[in-house]
Amino acid sequence: MGKTVDVIMPANSVTFELRLLTQQTINSLVKSEPGITFNIFVIDGNKNTMGFKNAKTIIYDFPFNYNKCLNLGLNYCNAKNCILCNNDLKFDEGWLTKVLKAMDNKYLSASPNKVLSSAKAVIEGYGIAKELLGWCIVVKRKLFDIIGKLDESVSFWYSDNIYAEQLKSAGIKHILVINSRVVHLGSRTLRRVRNKYNITKEQRKVFDERKKIYNHSK
Repeated sequence: MGKTVDVIMPANSVTFELRLLTQQTINSLVKSEPGITFNIFVIDGNKNTMGFKNAKTIIYDFPFNYNKCLNLGLNYCNAKNCILCNNDLKFDEGWLTKVLKAMDNKYLSASPNKVLSSAKAVIEGYGIAKELLGWCIVVKRKLFDIIGKLDESVSFWYSDNIYAEQLKSAGIKHILVINSRVVHLGSRTLRRVRNKYNITKEQRKVFDERKKIYNHSK
């Protein structure tokens, strides 16, 4: 019997294009690992969604908050391993097998690489868009027994930064798996967001305040 892995994928399928993007991501994930059973939970903000093939849809009824969507999805998860990911990705064949092998029993948090590489190595670190790619994170479920829920202080921007602070505060290492690739297609949802600069600026203020708390708790 193959592995079973839970997947939490926030989305907002308010247009046909966005719904198609999510379905393409689901299809790519399922195809990438035929020997793995994926329990995929799409956390969707569109209450009129038609749902998605090979996935269960959970509707959220609060203002969009990326980590809050992930926390909602975690309530439905019970597999040993879990993927926290965007809905705009393309997965290389065998990517997750490589990540899980690299994590083994030593690491609780990992990201695949964003470029193709044959190097069988891992890099420890918390650098955003470097070692820690917020759009695809693989975790051991027991991680949340240590850090608790994902921090919901920020709504979208800096969600990965605040996750890194949670890991560092708890002394948990994160790794980048060099020979595993997942391509980030770029968020089309964000193209619909107005005043992105002002929103990002406000989120930075929130993150900076939370970071002080995490640093103080070490």
